[in-house]
Amino acid sequence: MLVLDREGETVFEVNHLDIRPLGSGVYSAGKNKEELLVIYADGALCRYDLKTGDLLGKMQTSIDDMDGVFKVSFQFYLEQSTLYLQRQHVTYVIDLNSWVEVATVGNCLGYNPINDEFLSYAVVTAKEVSMGYFRHYTLDELIEKGKKITQNTELTPEQRSEYGI
Repeated sequence: MLVLDREGETVFEVNHLDIRPLGSGVYSAGKNKEELLVIYADGALCRYDLKTGDLLGKMQTSIDDMDGVFKVSFQFYLEQSTLYLQRQHVTYVIDLNSWVEVATVGNCLGYNPINDEFLSYAVVTAKEVSMGYFRHYTLDELIEKGKKITQNTELTPEQRSEYGI
């Protein structure tokens, strides 16, 4: 992938094991610090200094599209420190502080920041699709929902050992 200046001159080239890029975006990481983010077909999300092309970091996502057929779009929400990657009908949620993929939402048409929800669908029959949405819950909200569903039931010592808790 070539990065060009306004005159069309090559500033730098980025390459990840000769694997095809699926999409890219520019992230303003701070005052006078911009990063080029490139997602590759093997799921690698690489961060490059936008001025020099130096590799700043790399993380692995669950995206796997070695055929390189589907493009990936980037949506940054800096107030949430979150990056949403949309590939076909799957949304991948990346935490911008830790650079960890915190969620993968299947059958998802995207994230709606106005209502903080994911637009989703379910195939009911070959001719019927049901559309809907679900909220984007915080970790604390999910813990509370879990406690309510399990009625505050605690794991047995055996279960805690099995799950490494």
